[in-house]
Amino acid sequence: MIAFAVALLVADLVTTLVGIRMAGPDAEDNPLWRRLIARYGRAAFCAAYLAVMGTVVLGASQADDSALAGIVAVLVLIVASNLRVLWKLTARQKRSAAPRA
Repeated sequence: MIAFAVALLVADLVTTLVGIRMAGPDAEDNPLWRRLIARYGRAAFCAAYLAVMGTVVLGASQADDSALAGIVAVLVLIVASNLRVLWKLTARQKRSAAPRA
């Protein structure tokens, strides 16, 4: 279960960064992420994210299995939401790249 939670954390981080990159500078996404990345760089953002979320997962795994299962369920929803947004961004970019008649 811990390995699955870690895999979900990495998937969330990657899909978040890809979504921010695909959305472009004028996108209406979470401005806090953009500010953190602009101020401290992508590596510092990733390190802070993994430190905080790793602590959450570790704490949940030490509490009991139901706490870790709850964290995993939330992460599954977050990753699914990120993938849906990436799919929409990809579809929007394909539509805008198509030649206009």
